[in-house]
Amino acid sequence: MDTEVLAERVLEEIPKDPDLVLGVDLCTGSGCIALSLSKLGPSNLMMLATDISEGALKIARENARRLAPDCMPQFYQGDLFQALPDQYRGLIDFVVSNPPYVPTAEILRLDKNVKDYEPSQALDGGRDGLSFYRRIAVGAHRFIRPGGSLYLEIGCEQAEAVSRILRHAGFTNIRLFRDLAGRDRVVCANKPNQKG
Repeated sequence: MDTEVLAERVLEEIPKDPDLVLGVDLCTGSGCIALSLSKLGPSNLMMLATDISEGALKIARENARRLAPDCMPQFYQGDLFQALPDQYRGLIDFVVSNPPYVPTAEILRLDKNVKDYEPSQALDGGRDGLSFYRRIAVGAHRFIRPGGSLYLEIGCEQAEAVSRILRHAGFTNIRLFRDLAGRDRVVCANKPNQKG
């Protein structure tokens, strides 16, 4: 449900541009965000998707072949932005991610349906649950074009901390969006337009 809020926000804000629109889905996992945006977004949208897990990308590619063969994302294996070719630096219109955000110590306390079926690599956000947000904020600044956007799913108590990370990294226009239960679950921000 929370990831639907994330995807819907991106779809509402995808640039209305006649030229190619480039989007990146980091930590794509099964590919559901990249595939949803590819399928439901404008025809000029090209999605790139990265994941560190080859197993996850195998599933994402299979999902793409079955569900969206006519608008297949480009998949890259590697750690966040390191997976992307350098040719995309400064050209990406938006980055979207549902990264691991559970603090390491809390993983064992998660509901059985989560911890027993999700790989720990897809859950573990480091000591405070924020390590991926810090790394994404820095990498996104290098890859997103001036004026481009960043969309992040967050834990329901992480809005203030993630907003602070994005502000510190130089992002502006930081906005929060709530899930159906009224909890902050998505943070959006923009890279400032360059002057002159």
